[in-house]
Amino acid sequence: MQNKVVVRTAAFALAAACVAAAGFTAGRAAFADEDRYLGIGTSTSYSETINYDHKETVSAEIPYGLPYYSSNKYENECAPMAGTVLVGYYDRFCEDLVPGYDTYIQFGPRIIYYPMTDETDAVLASLYELMDAENGGATYSGFNSGMTQYAASHGYTYSRSSVSLSNLSGAFETAIEAGKPVAVFLKGFSFITASSDSGTKDVLTITEYDGNHVVVAYGYKIDRYYDAADNLIATRTYLTVVNGGEMSDEVKYLCLDGRSNVSNSIAVTIS
Repeated sequence: MQNKVVVRTAAFALAAACVAAAGFTAGRAAFADEDRYLGIGTSTSYSETINYDHKETVSAEIPYGLPYYSSNKYENECAPMAGTVLVGYYDRFCEDLVPGYDTYIQFGPRIIYYPMTDETDAVLASLYELMDAENGGATYSGFNSGMTQYAASHGYTYSRSSVSLSNLSGAFETAIEAGKPVAVFLKGFSFITASSDSGTKDVLTITEYDGNHVVVAYGYKIDRYYDAADNLIATRTYLTVVNGGEMSDEVKYLCLDGRSNVSNSIAVTIS
């Protein structure tokens, strides 16, 4: 039986949503009693082999993905880096969210994001300070406070809503279909760091990390494996994420199915 691939491409319109917000000022808050998100930690890798007769893959994602930025300029920068990815994405719809700069170039309907530049590095520097990340990493509250202050200082509003990752066809898929990336806060997690597929066998390299980390998701992928009698023998569920900062690969698959510990997951809007 032939393997099946189902791709759901989210359709959305956000350009009209970006209207000027009322001014907002806030001082830096202290979040010393919260967990801080400071990076990937130490890692361990192992291999997994799945033999199958045929496979079904279902996926959905925000068209053209998200910008990818990489920097080793700051310590404990994963949360402000995730915020910078979000700002770089929403700059498409909110004029001068990154002042005097467009984070992307458009060829017909296609969007291509520029890599890290002086302008987006300035966003990272601002969020690093606003999130209080220099003191051992940003907290969840510090992340949201910093994003709120950054958006307000440029005439926009930052908002968020919690989404469950236990049922990706629910609020998570609704957010993706609406063009809203999801910031995912992790306390121990796993990525697919290498894979090969012969057509009847998937060989996966899975790397586990013990750090507190933040990534930004823009889609998901579900692989369902069947035997020759069409019995479901395995399911693997992943988020498609942009993971900047310390790790070099632009896009990674974050393993769910109990292999990552998600403390918060929020659909983010800047408007």
